[in-house]
Amino acid sequence: MAKGQREQIKSLKLHIKILTNPVGITIKEMMKAMNDLFLQANIVVNLETIQELDLRRDDFDFFNTSDVGDCHLAPTGEQIDLSRFRDNAENTDVVVYICQLVMDENGPIDGCSTHPEGVPMAVIRSLASPYTLAHEIGHILGLKHSSDRFRHRLMHRNPPQIEPDVVLKKFEITKMQNSPLLT
Repeated sequence: MAKGQREQIKSLKLHIKILTNPVGITIKEMMKAMNDLFLQANIVVNLETIQELDLRRDDFDFFNTSDVGDCHLAPTGEQIDLSRFRDNAENTDVVVYICQLVMDENGPIDGCSTHPEGVPMAVIRSLASPYTLAHEIGHILGLKHSSDRFRHRLMHRNPPQIEPDVVLKKFEITKMQNSPLLT
């Protein structure tokens, strides 16, 4: 790249489906934290739609506690079923479902981005930290958990709370920039 030339900004389309509203933080605050951080990688996440799913229907009540099994292996039947509720989302759009509770085989977790092939999605719990959304989108863009013991890393197993010094490493930026989900 020539001196003084900026790398092109890439974008990702995001749709949020709400089973339970976030507690302690707004979607707007989660989006700001994520976009402020992702600008390090010249990536902007565009929130296309927010849809409140009708909890009075039995099927949505079932999903409000999302069982993700061993989140790192394969999507559970629940994740596969939930992934079908993608109203208005294209194949390369990411859909995030905000649930009351996300459970893996060891108990409650903040989120999981394991998804069926070709259906980029994540589930996060309503009490998740401000960086959980960014952390799960990071996984969808190809990032793995960090072995770094410092909590200022986005991909630490327990995403940081609001901290001004959350960073992406150069290899993470390269990996994110190469995601086929970006336009």
